[in-house]
Amino acid sequence: MKIDVRTVSEGQSYSFSHKIDLSSLDFAGRILFSSPVSIDGTIQKRNGVVTLTADWTAEAEFRCDRCDTGYTRALSRTVECVLREGDTGDREDMAPLTGGVCDLGEIMTPYVILSLESKNICADDCGGDTRWIIDDTEV
Repeated sequence: MKIDVRTVSEGQSYSFSHKIDLSSLDFAGRILFSSPVSIDGTIQKRNGVVTLTADWTAEAEFRCDRCDTGYTRALSRTVECVLREGDTGDREDMAPLTGGVCDLGEIMTPYVILSLESKNICADDCGGDTRWIIDDTEV
């Protein structure tokens, strides 16, 4: 979904709802977005600054890094950033516009991916795969 932010007047806001399909992304078979990511948010213009505030939710399937069991987890986060024309550098609080147009898929996909945990554990008390435990008792 692309939104022309030039149509948002000073002091006004534009509300939106959108879904992004991330099912084609490959995380080495460890994470799968089986349903689209839902995004609800607003774009506001105040004092000449255009901001995007959005809540996203998704359901993802994971493989536990300890026991290799599959499990599903609901994910959600809030994103707040300034929309700016051109290069935003390494600023995490800014997102790029191209010709005054905001591409929600381009902007939100990195926020979703970067919010994923680097270690996926099915439960706090997961003992891991018992096939790899060596019994060290004497015979």
